[in-house]
Amino acid sequence: MSAITFSLCASLFLCIATGCLRAQTTPAFSRNSGSTQDLGGTPQTILTYGDYPVSAPLSKVGTWDFSVWGRQAVGNSAYGDVGDVYVSMAGFRTGYVFARPAQNGALRGTLEYFFDIIPVFVLTKPQVIYGGGLSPVGFKWNFSRRYQPYVGLSLGGILSTRDVPPGNTSSLNFTVTAEGGFTILSRPGHALTASVGYWHFSNADTGATNPSLNAFTFGMEYHWLRVR
Repeated sequence: MSAITFSLCASLFLCIATGCLRAQTTPAFSRNSGSTQDLGGTPQTILTYGDYPVSAPLSKVGTWDFSVWGRQAVGNSAYGDVGDVYVSMAGFRTGYVFARPAQNGALRGTLEYFFDIIPVFVLTKPQVIYGGGLSPVGFKWNFSRRYQPYVGLSLGGILSTRDVPPGNTSSLNFTVTAEGGFTILSRPGHALTASVGYWHFSNADTGATNPSLNAFTFGMEYHWLRVR
């Protein structure tokens, strides 16, 4: 395991431990008998903190979502086998819940725009190469259900110190990420999510060759939420 990967894992563990500790010391949530939510087809009373649904923190339009995240990608180039490429990434995210298109039914939820800054990009296999980038276009659908599952899609770019994949390719590449996840810890103003996804990395034929990278991703994200 690389030092970068170890640092990311340690930071995520610290976030989890801190969140759990604070959740234990936070005053108990009140049960609002007037607030119900259809969970799995059966109306049930949910825990709330005022008007804030603890189990679905991104269900309200106007919520700001600030977060830090870490992600590990395991994949391959077009000419290799799965496991030939490891990439560790970490970044900051700013999101805003701007619409609630579906208020009823199985797809009820909110639409969120987000912007990622990626200061940490490390290709650790087949060789170590550093970089960083942005994902300025990102959208998430937050389902208004217990543990708030979500799906998301983002587009961005990475600039690296050397060509990626190694060889006569390009140091500037573009990324497409599709992922899904759910909340594993939630309390007023904070949440921790876990995700899995698919990540595509390509120079869009701007380099001499374009073998691209395709990978599965595994990530965790800690959120600070501000409800309007």
